[in-house]
Parts: sequence; structure tokens; C-alpha cells
Amino acid sequence: MLDRWASRDEIDLLEQMERVTLSIIGTAMFSADVERHAADIRAALQVLRRGFQREVGVVPTFPEWIPSPHNRRMQGAIDDIDAVVHELIDARRGRADEYDDLLSKLLTARTDEGARMDDEQIRDELVTVLLAGHETTAAALTWTWYLLANNPGVHERLHDHAADADPTETVGSSAGAADDASFVKQCVQEAMRIYPPVPVITREAIDPDEIDGYEIPAGAEVVLSQFVVHRDPDLWEDPLAYRPERFAPGEREAQPTYSFFPFGGGQRICIGRLFALAEAQLILARVVSEVRLTLRSPTHDTPAVDSAVTMVPDEPVEMAVTDW
Repeated sequence: MLDRWASRDEIDLLEQMERVTLSIIGTAMFSADVERHAADIRAALQVLRRGFQREVGVVPTFPEWIPSPHNRRMQGAIDDIDAVVHELIDARRGRADEYDDLLSKLLTARTDEGARMDDEQIRDELVTVLLAGHETTAAALTWTWYLLANNPGVHERLHDHAADADPTETVGSSAGAADDASFVKQCVQEAMRIYPPVPVITREAIDPDEIDGYEIPAGAEVVLSQFVVHRDPDLWEDPLAYRPERFAPGEREAQPTYSFFPFGGGQRICIGRLFALAEAQLILARVVSEVRLTLRSPTHDTPAVDSAVTMVPDEPVEMAVTDW
């Protein structure tokens, strides 16, 4: 990625972050080059994002079985992603024992009764990892760079921190574990506080419950908003200010546990959280040690936000690439 940037004066930040995180997830989980599919996957995700916006809007959409233009676009996007996933499966079929990665483990996994996963199950697992495993991290990095560009003092401090260390050392020996005190990690976490890549999660109440006097009936959908909680002035002083030191050792422990939950929590906490944190820190440290990204657009203070699936800028974030 840095080699590509050497010949450019300006980059589309989100597109570049999605491209590099897709390449990483493809190599790490599938031992495959999926970056060549980046343009197709990104186009499909944009169609799905617009489609989800319509489906949660006030204007009703047609049921999936009706061949409306909206449904055809959505199905076409799903088919494009499926094509990439089935290519991965077909290329590995019969060669699973040659690799030690997630794809081979899925292809060789058996239940206690000896049954294998069928292609639909494997497809579902791969799509989840492929999409969730790169898009959310790309969003976190995009917002981190955006906030750094708007806070040059923090940006320069991060550069000094990363430039004096091996990039692998900036994440600590625990590679992103909760007790890591790296300033690189603090910069990522503070960005995820202000702009959580997943702004809302939902849970279904299994049994009746009561929360602070409110009755929660069984079967009710409970909506938990990271975006709202992370910006609550009762929990965070000057919540829209970008202050990575909020996550310095001793500071985070003083906060209520669920004042910050970008990966959810409980039994269904994100399975990829440590991978994502380590990946984001490594990318951030390597890039900030070599080049400086300066915001070209948007020039206004509050960028438009698209939160139909993950929270990403709803307008291009253009960055100039220069040497320090």
C-alpha cells in the first residue's frame, strides 16, 4: 500500500483502508489473494448499504420474492460476494490439509456425530469473516486518520512514538490485549469511542426483565447504541474532543465498564476483537512512521455519516500523502 502511495499526491482514505484490510483478512484467514476482488466487493457493499438504508426507512420496500429493481440490485450484490467466496472454497477443495488457516479448518471440521459443514454453512461463515473482518477495521482506521488530521499535535506525538519503535513493538507483547498501554492503541480506541464502527447492536430479551424501572417483556428487541453511550457527557468529559489519553493506564479503569463497548460485550462479544485491534495498531504505526496524511476534504467540521451497516463517512475523505 505504501508503495502505491509513493506515486500519488492524494488518496481516497476509506477505499485504501478497505483495500489493505481486505488483503490482510484474505491472507490471514484464507491464505488467498482477495485484494484483486476489492473493487467488486466494495461495489457490492455500497449496493447493500444503500439497500439496507431503504429497508429501515419510512418508505416500505417490496418483499424479497418480488422482482423489483431494488431487490434485483440487492440480489446482484449478494451474488457478487458469493462468487468470491465460492471461488475460495472451490480452490481449496481437496487441498485442505495443505494449509493451516480458517478456511481449511471449516472444510475439515466435523460435528460430534462425524458430519461435515455443508457449503451453505461454510459460505455463511466465510462471508461473515470476509466482510466483518475487513470493513469494521477499515472504518476504525479511517476515523482514526480523520481525527489525527484534525488534531496535529496528537498526530505528531503518534509519529514520534511510532518512528522510534519497531512497528510490532507498538502493540505490546500481548498484541492488542486489554492491558496493552500503547499510545497507538489509545489513538485507535479514542477514535472508536467517537466514531464506533458498529454504532448500534440489538439483543432479544429471553425472559421478562426490568431496567431502571422500565419493564422489558420477553421477546422484546433491546437496542444498545455505542454511538450514544460513547458520546454521553455524563460519562465522558467534552465527549467530542479527541483525547487518546482517556485510555492511558489507570484512566479507562475509572470509567464504568460499559461506557465503552465498540465490540459489544458478554457471551456474544466480537470474536475478532483482538485480531482487529492488533491489525489496526500495526497498520497505523507503520504508516504514521513513514508518511503524513493531511486532510484535503471534507473541509467542514462535521462529516456526513453513513451508519446503515457500519459507521463510515458518507462522503469521500481525501488525504494528501507527504513525507514528514
